[in-house]
Amino acid sequence: MDKISEPAAPAVTPSDALVAAGHAGPTAGDQAAAAKGFRYELMRSAIYHDIRADWLGRANRWSLFLTLILGSGAVAALGAQLPTLGQVSGLFVAAVSALSLVWDFSGQARTHTDLKRQFYRLLADLEDGVPPEKVRAQERRLFAEEPPALRVVMAMAENWAGGAIYGDDFDRHRIGFFRRATAHFFPWADAAFQPSRKP
Repeated sequence: MDKISEPAAPAVTPSDALVAAGHAGPTAGDQAAAAKGFRYELMRSAIYHDIRADWLGRANRWSLFLTLILGSGAVAALGAQLPTLGQVSGLFVAAVSALSLVWDFSGQARTHTDLKRQFYRLLADLEDGVPPEKVRAQERRLFAEEPPALRVVMAMAENWAGGAIYGDDFDRHRIGFFRRATAHFFPWADAAFQPSRKP
């Protein structure tokens, strides 16, 4: 996913530090931890796009449903008898249609569905034994195609991915009701979360 901030490259790499300390290189435990962290990263990205695609798909279906219902002949006939109702329904149809057009629910849903599929494929490649360096390069290319990330939705994805990869050892983000309810409407770029071990 898009990174909120990227740390500056250290002057001395971890491998250099190990050699200077008298170690030949990363241990098997270090490599296993790095592999697990990479799997977590890929799964987090895939789940993030899954959440976004699902929400946008439902938003698109609801906007189409409301537009069809409120613009139907039955509502129009009722509006002829109740002018106020006809005016309100007409305004509502116009508002829903404008939101669907400006936000492009269906187009965004397709974008996130495609990104979700590609991240899951990278995760499968990694588990099939494809060299991590090659998978990492493909991941970086996908980062360039991603739309800006929504921080609270990202936190939800991190909770799911962390639970799947690390189990109860993962400190999940505690996300309040209001942030969950508005997660897809506001970026919440500077949001901070308290840790919680509860799923």
